[in-house]
Amino acid sequence: MGVTTDGNLCKPYADYLSWLTIHHPLKKTSASVFLFDEGRIKRAIADSVFAERMFGKWKRSGFDSDGVFNKLQPMYVKATDDLNKSKLYGFYQDYFNWPQKYFPSRATA
Repeated sequence: MGVTTDGNLCKPYADYLSWLTIHHPLKKTSASVFLFDEGRIKRAIADSVFAERMFGKWKRSGFDSDGVFNKLQPMYVKATDDLNKSKLYGFYQDYFNWPQKYFPSRATA
């Protein structure tokens, strides 16, 4: 028989699991580890509003594109199939372009 992973069916469970992890963590985690939690990254890939909030938290925490790349690289290497790798890379590209969209560099005269 098997279990299928329908996105609509699993979303409430994944959201509740994320909420539990945030509000009742099993162990103390540092802010850096929390910001790059694999469950939060997966949720951000699927939810653009959540992704934008996460991008803002990364920026406020001082992570530039190189810092985010270094944090996401182990997840990319660990990904087993090309679809997950392409989603993760696309997510990184979204973050790379995000500061230019919302915080453009000042024009110099």
